[in-house]
Amino acid sequence: VNQEMVVRLGAVSRVGHARLIAERFGRFWAWFSVADLFILDFATIVTEFIGVSLALGYLGVSEYVSVPIAALGLVLMTASGSFRRWERFMFVFIVANLLVIPLVVFAHPHAGPVFQKLVTPGVRGGFNSTSILLVIAIVGTTVAPWQLFF
Repeated sequence: VNQEMVVRLGAVSRVGHARLIAERFGRFWAWFSVADLFILDFATIVTEFIGVSLALGYLGVSEYVSVPIAALGLVLMTASGSFRRWERFMFVFIVANLLVIPLVVFAHPHAGPVFQKLVTPGVRGGFNSTSILLVIAIVGTTVAPWQLFF
């Protein structure tokens, strides 16, 4: 909802979200929103590094190795090159995600349970604190605060 609202405001006014805040509410609220953006982005990056350490920890890589390498990779990708190069590099991950389709076919799943879960989704074990935390984590990584400003 928030992202759609920001897109509509930007499309109609032809200016960004931060500029709209500055023009409508003044410089204080513009700086407040930018400071808030930095704090939330920092928290988002921290959670991303937590995810990196947990994922690579599952594969046996120490967090003292995985997090610095991920941080160095982030700095190198951000500081060296254009957005176009970064965008093209992301196609590697798109291809990796598309490889899941043949893996599913090779696993020979039973069609009945697959279609049943496709029509009536649910959470294994029911809705408890762990499953709700998972839903919050997925939504939290999907809607990031910086998306509202661009």
